[in-house]
Amino acid sequence: MATTFDLSIQISDFTTISKARKALLLLIANAISADVIADKAVQLLFICTHNSRRSQLAEVLTDLLAKHYGLDISAFSGGTEATAFAPEMIQAINAFGIQIIAEDDSDNPKYLVTELGEKTYFSKVYDEECNPSSGFYALMVCNEADEACPAVQGAIHRFPLKYTDPKAADDTPEVAEVYKATVLEVGTELNFLFHMLNKLRLNSTNRV
Repeated sequence: MATTFDLSIQISDFTTISKARKALLLLIANAISADVIADKAVQLLFICTHNSRRSQLAEVLTDLLAKHYGLDISAFSGGTEATAFAPEMIQAINAFGIQIIAEDDSDNPKYLVTELGEKTYFSKVYDEECNPSSGFYALMVCNEADEACPAVQGAIHRFPLKYTDPKAADDTPEVAEVYKATVLEVGTELNFLFHMLNKLRLNSTNRV
């Protein structure tokens, strides 16, 4: 089984990212770089409609990448409505060696990622009490949520970082491959974001 370190290698081919997406990711990096360089805590809130697939994936991967790069960045996620962390996405993440364990068997279970300690991951609305209410950066990962939330109260900045919903592949023979592709796409782009933030931090340190 792959380890998280192996995953970091698999999501390091930045040539797969289009120029337009790199420009967007660099815009996000530049917006939060001052806080990173100053060693201030950064909060990223990923918002999608159901908080079940793309936003959950982005939260998990961001927490893992923050740990990998040693950056003080915390991830959160939420939806315009709450459902549950999709089992298809959990299986896809598990396939990369990231162990996710359910803490209960409710309709909306809470999950632990073994490498990330006691933090729990579960579906919630974006303004749930456990999410930041101010001083965060909002990343809209689906069209529906971006259109349904014309304003995200408390956000410093808001960015449209949209991805295709893998849900369309549910209950088809392609489901595993489609979800794997989503993990790789989101992971590669987030890794590029962290790579640039780390580079900006190191460049700033070298100028001192």
